[in-house]
Amino acid sequence: MEKLLEKCRSVNLDEGIGNWLKGAAVGAVLATAPGIKASAPAPVPAKTTSAVVDKAKPSSVKNIKDVFGAEYDVIVAAAKRNDLAKADYKILFAIRKAENGKKGREFGILHPKCEEQMRKDPKNTLSIQAGWCAATIKNNRVRWEKLGSKGDFIEHLSKIYAPVGASNDPTGLNENWFKNVKHWISYIETLRSS
Repeated sequence: MEKLLEKCRSVNLDEGIGNWLKGAAVGAVLATAPGIKASAPAPVPAKTTSAVVDKAKPSSVKNIKDVFGAEYDVIVAAAKRNDLAKADYKILFAIRKAENGKKGREFGILHPKCEEQMRKDPKNTLSIQAGWCAATIKNNRVRWEKLGSKGDFIEHLSKIYAPVGASNDPTGLNENWFKNVKHWISYIETLRSS
């Protein structure tokens, strides 16, 4: 453990990270000790003083517009254009982050009609992809509600949006879609709206 702490100090990480690592190790030992039924609470790292580390921390971003930059207004316009419920905007933004696609694949939409729209208007692929994603969320929310709203909506959506074992997913990335989207939703919920 001391070697790990020394390594952290040598790469200009502050004592807070070292304390967090030490706490994590203690927590892991406690969680696996005989007779301990509940795991120890996750240690909270001390506030860092390194400017380099602070800039890299997502927690330093407080506003959703800061996270999405110029894409924010385009994504919101697509949500409004498709009459997406305001509560589902976070899902739309989370899918953008989870997919993290390049131009023409911003939201991972592969539908032939979407492809055709992007060929006709190649300067607006983000808007087109965001619109298709918003419509997919909206339509599947309606289907899920008609089925009785059983289970988690994102899990339901993942089976349509990124089905595990799909022929267009030869490397198995869809396996992570549900978890990634849930992660980004949680993160987005911590941000202030604009």
